[in-house]
Amino acid sequence: MKAPMRVLLLSSLVCLRFSADEYVVISNKNAHNLSTKQIKAIYLKKLIIVNDVSMVPVNLDSGDELRDKFEQEILGMNSSQLKKYWTQQHYLGHRPPISLKSQESVKRFIKNVDGSVGYLETSNLDDNIKTLYTWRDEPDNTYEYQYKLGDGTQIGSLPIYIGGYLSIDYRHMNGERRYRIDDLAVLSYGNYDNFSYMAEFEHKAFFAKTYVNGSSRSENNSKLHTERLYADYKRDEHYAFRLGKYNSPIGFWNLLPVNVLRDTTSVPMSSFILFPQFTTGFDASYSSLNGGELKIDLMAQRNKGFDDEYNNYKIDEHYAFGIAYEKDDYALKLNGGRFTKTDAAATAKDFNYALLSAKCDTDKYQIMGELGSQSSSDQTTTPYAGYLQGLYRVTPKHIAVLRAEAYKDNVANAKDKIAILGYTYRPLYPVALKAEYQIHSNHNEDQTLLSLSVMF
Repeated sequence: MKAPMRVLLLSSLVCLRFSADEYVVISNKNAHNLSTKQIKAIYLKKLIIVNDVSMVPVNLDSGDELRDKFEQEILGMNSSQLKKYWTQQHYLGHRPPISLKSQESVKRFIKNVDGSVGYLETSNLDDNIKTLYTWRDEPDNTYEYQYKLGDGTQIGSLPIYIGGYLSIDYRHMNGERRYRIDDLAVLSYGNYDNFSYMAEFEHKAFFAKTYVNGSSRSENNSKLHTERLYADYKRDEHYAFRLGKYNSPIGFWNLLPVNVLRDTTSVPMSSFILFPQFTTGFDASYSSLNGGELKIDLMAQRNKGFDDEYNNYKIDEHYAFGIAYEKDDYALKLNGGRFTKTDAAATAKDFNYALLSAKCDTDKYQIMGELGSQSSSDQTTTPYAGYLQGLYRVTPKHIAVLRAEAYKDNVANAKDKIAILGYTYRPLYPVALKAEYQIHSNHNEDQTLLSLSVMF
């Protein structure tokens, strides 16, 4: 069970009864009644608190007949629709319900944790479970939407949602103090049948004020950038296709573009100097669930990048692949690619890169690392760039972070070794207050960073 789920572990159990289309809502003896509208909203993470108690649903494994029955009868959605829904919600930092191996596991979980939401056959009920609600008709597949920070807002009854995020940070380095509104973004997303889309428009470094030796200067960037603009088509549970401008699916860190979803304010240098952070083109992926999850990505761009000012490289070609395997708490990923960079003199140059990433993520800690290199036709431009980061979840709301980085950039004639100590506090999951201190091999670059980020 990952940290965002553990934040919410409390309250109520839902159970199906298969005798004649009759269903029963049940829980431990001190729980409150739930309607089918509330049950659906809880499973879609649109309702997380009832009577001041946090609520979390528990599923059986994917493919379980009882799970399919529950999702069709109560949620009114099939497995393909739910997978698309959670793919969309992942961007907002929401994870799908946790899965347990068996109905007996669900019972043990319910009894050992003060709450949680699940479903069982009535033959598995016992005297310690209380019946809350009984119905025989088809479930009401509507629910009363209540806005929750981080969920965005639906436009009427259309499959269109509007949301956004804001990040404010402070840096103190070598006698310089800077206050900045770093990110101010609006995004829109939605899905219909097999199609979905994402549009994100952002002011980067919207406002900054810097103080040095008693003097100050202000900067105001009024330009709105298109960070992402793409459409997805999910053919089935295996194949998916994407067209537009998107975060290059390389490594783990580059897929966390929003400050509030990360556990440090700063971003590892390896995410800036090895590969293009954004690709404007086509992506095709294949996924397979068989014991673990295998995913293969193929990316292709052969055109000018869209809004290239908002990219670490101005590119007009990018071809890349990715192979990732995840099982239980472990994930391993390999990426490689080639891109063409155009400089200010309109001179094009080809670069090749490779990146190996690994991650172990448990209830209490996460260890994640990435290591890669980059070369051109005439030199090794970046012999190495990588990091190793560990975080410890002191409580679901408090996270301690330690990261070590090292890189060598022959183009910029720069290299550094960095140690980062950080701490993150999340009063709510869509809100993060972070502090970190960086120690560099070049001590003139030692710095303190503080930030506040929120998703709405």
